[in-house]
Amino acid sequence: MNSWYLIAAIVVLYFAFAFLKPVFKKIFKIAPCSICAAVSITWIASLIYYLLGGKIDILIITMLIGESIAGLMYKMEGWFAKFNLQRFWLMRIIIIAGGTAAMYSFLTKNYDLTMISVVTSIILMILIALLQKPKSAPHEKHSKVEEMLDSCC
Repeated sequence: MNSWYLIAAIVVLYFAFAFLKPVFKKIFKIAPCSICAAVSITWIASLIYYLLGGKIDILIITMLIGESIAGLMYKMEGWFAKFNLQRFWLMRIIIIAGGTAAMYSFLTKNYDLTMISVVTSIILMILIALLQKPKSAPHEKHSKVEEMLDSCC
């Protein structure tokens, strides 16, 4: 399959989800991010096609998976802000490193390592979220190191 079809599919799915967002909100009370849904559906469908023996460049699938991992990280950052939690820099590392390790081990068919990566990442993310206190004030001071880690962008 030509990789350009996947790029076209993302564009089409993006517009479909964007225009159907009111319908999703009405039925499910929430609606997915249009670009996240488009990218995720594209790489999941492509990966299934690939695993069933279809001819497709695995590179485009890995790129799309990376986009989804980064999208998850940004979504989690919003949740941290919503619940006034701190130390997102640590969660950022776990999502990117754990997500990449899980998907790499899956694509290389090292399924034991995939499960270890997924379970470890989930446990660490839950612990980070639960074992901290919300920021007492939006202008709370952090150490110089924490400030550098938190402001990586």
